[in-house]
Amino acid sequence: MAGWAGSVDRLRLVRLVVEEVEVGSLLMQRGIGDGDADRPEMVRLYTLLESEALSKDHPVHEYFEQREINLLREYAFAAKRDGVADPERTALQVLSAMEGLQLRWLNGSHDVDFIGEWKAIIDLLIP
Repeated sequence: MAGWAGSVDRLRLVRLVVEEVEVGSLLMQRGIGDGDADRPEMVRLYTLLESEALSKDHPVHEYFEQREINLLREYAFAAKRDGVADPERTALQVLSAMEGLQLRWLNGSHDVDFIGEWKAIIDLLIP
């Protein structure tokens, strides 16, 4: 995907989306994303950007890679603080569940109560 390097306008859009959604997305992943639940199109755009950034030559690949490392570290810290037996594994499970639920919600093919389902998932993963 060598075309990414020369796409200044697209890079500006990428930065704008990342700046706009980052705070809301992080809150949503922590289970308090009532604001993002009202902004599915912005979350959808962010999710698409994140999937495009899987390519190592994408302008924000490193951003999303570091973001995942940071989230896993934060989640593991919180799990350890809460007395979870295997904090790193639980952190990976929580992040994976969040991303899966987010895709189901964005898909729109199911009537998903995002906040309700997220709270139920957390109760399952962190009893």
